[in-house]
Amino acid sequence: MDYRVHTPLSDKISRYTLKPCDWKELLKLSERIRTRVAVELKKRVEVVSCYEAGYDGFWLHRLLEAQGIRNYVIDPSSVQVDRRARRAKTDRVDVERLLRSLMAYLRGEPKVWSVVRVPSVAEEDDSPLHRERGRLIGDLHYRRSAVS
Repeated sequence: MDYRVHTPLSDKISRYTLKPCDWKELLKLSERIRTRVAVELKKRVEVVSCYEAGYDGFWLHRLLEAQGIRNYVIDPSSVQVDRRARRAKTDRVDVERLLRSLMAYLRGEPKVWSVVRVPSVAEEDDSPLHRERGRLIGDLHYRRSAVS
């Protein structure tokens, strides 16, 4: 997974690649960057992140918030794109677009995107889509073990 980072220490956007779902390394990376920036600026630093809502639910949002990272879950259909220009749909383009949209949102541009209301764990567990995905994953594990 590609991650883009912008800090007050540079005008450049840094790129980091981590293994998918490697939340431990993501938290280590966030803390390493937070510490480096805090030392340079000689003050407390807030980490802010965002990602597009998807089938994985909201576990990552809850994890980030529990670690003191302010996170926004974004409705993917609300992110503005240039409809006239043909563009390649790549993760790199999407991540950079999300970072620039996050920076605009934090500057006070409210119409950049729509932030999704994160449901409680109980509400999420009651979601039919979430249950169906869980059932399908369970079926997949069952089939794999039956083949072995």
